[in-house]
Formats: sequence, C-alpha cells, structure tokens
Amino acid sequence: MNNDFIETNKNLELALSEFTANNTEENFVRLLVELSQSFVWVPCHARISDADHKRLIDMVNACSDDLNELVDRTFTMQDEVRFVPDILQNEGEFFFPIFTSEEAMGDYGKEFSNVQKHITDVLSLARNNEKPLRGFVLNAFTEPFVLPSELWDFFERLYLAPMDGELMITEKDGSGKA
Repeated sequence: MNNDFIETNKNLELALSEFTANNTEENFVRLLVELSQSFVWVPCHARISDADHKRLIDMVNACSDDLNELVDRTFTMQDEVRFVPDILQNEGEFFFPIFTSEEAMGDYGKEFSNVQKHITDVLSLARNNEKPLRGFVLNAFTEPFVLPSELWDFFERLYLAPMDGELMITEKDGSGKA
C-alpha cells in the first residue's frame, strides 16, 4: 500500500464527515470528487464451483470423526472463486454497500470476504447487479451517504474530468449542461 492511497482515503473520510456535518453543495461536490478518485472496500460472498465444493466436502467426509485431521492440510481450488457483492435492503429498496476502510464495516465486515476496488470498478459491478439498486451507500453503519443510481452517469463523468484547476462538468455532447 502506498502513501497516496492512504491520503486519498483520509481525504474521503474527511469529506464525508464534513458533508454529514454541513450538507452544502460545496461539501457534496468535494465528497463526490474524493469518492471518484478512491479505492473502496466491498463486502463479498466467496462462491466456489460445484466441483470444488464437492471436492471440499469429500475431503471433510474422508476424515474420521476427528476434524483435527484437517489442521495443516491445504485445499486448492481447481476453478475460479467468484466474489459476489453483498446487497443491503432497507424498506424494500436495495443498496450496494461500500466502505472507506475495513474498520468502517465494523462487525458486519467480519461475515464477508472484503475486496478493495477502485470506485469505477465498483460502479461496473453495481450496474451488472441483478437487483434494482437504489444506489451506493458509503459507510452504511457510521456516517451513511447514499449516491443514488440516477447520479452514476454524472459521477462517472466526474471521474473522467481533468482535476487541474476548476472543475467543470459537461454533458457528453459538450453543451456544458450538467
């Protein structure tokens, strides 16, 4: 891990705290800019193939009644392990949880395989999710911030915008209308 990454997440956490304390347009834009440049943590379920699952069960069943026989044994997956993001549900709406750090997940994160990805990669995962997502929820259990799915296209353009000097958001047609 490099120092740029650590600084980026500190800036993201600071921007989130400032927006939570003072919900202004300026703080909102700063939070979006910081988020657009960040690597976030995604809680995922690890999924193994049916064949690997059968091999694992066979290995366990091959032990006598003492499962201590499995200690220090290695099991190597033959197929790819898929990481499927967890989805939170609140009052019938679905949210894609993302976190600034593993610590921000609290006990919730202990139930999952936690994967760190750039927010643009996470955006692709969210768009390909089978559930109708209401949006991302950043740090759902501490200082929750929802980025509605209706803003994802705008957010993606924000990431692609040059970051030197003033920030100008333009439509894809270059009209300057946000």
